[in-house]
Amino acid sequence: MSTPTEVIHWEKRAVQNVQAAIELVEAFSARGMKRVYGRDDLFGGRQPEFHLDMWRAKDGRLLARFWSRGREIDTECYAVHWSNPTELPYQDERWAPEALRKAYDNWVICFMRYE
Repeated sequence: MSTPTEVIHWEKRAVQNVQAAIELVEAFSARGMKRVYGRDDLFGGRQPEFHLDMWRAKDGRLLARFWSRGREIDTECYAVHWSNPTELPYQDERWAPEALRKAYDNWVICFMRYE
């Protein structure tokens, strides 16, 4: 359930049985990585489009990128550290732990246009 400060709706809950932490990282190239999850959030009107993509590197690292084509919107990238990555589901939003979901929501709120 969303609190009043949350704008993003998630269909599925994050994986609950493993611990995850996120770390802000420099921009990365996803070349050679496998895309494991992506979402597009469109609010209509003059709002920009917001995107979240998650990638799994060959070495097992999980990286996330928040991005938009808006000129005044900064991209943010995160590394996701799971306590037991072998228990992760495949190809759905459960890849996004609660900490990453909160960071994405805050990023969207930061760049929304309130008119």
